[in-house]
Amino acid sequence: MWLSNKPNRLKAESFLRDMKRKVLPTVFEKAEQLPIHKGGHPHPHDIEDNKMVDEGATYSVQFYNEKMQ
Repeated sequence: MWLSNKPNRLKAESFLRDMKRKVLPTVFEKAEQLPIHKGGHPHPHDIEDNKMVDEGATYSVQFYNEKMQ
């Protein structure tokens, strides 16, 4: 009933539009601030990172081999 009146409907639309402007930029700002420093191109001499990638690859190959046998 409250939204059936035009002035109330305009107030609600204005309020929702303002909230959307306040919320959405913060979502996009947070997405840009993710801690991805080495994403996609790890340094070849980074031993710990290479070990982690190796373990991940070994796990998937082992899982595949177990399923096929």
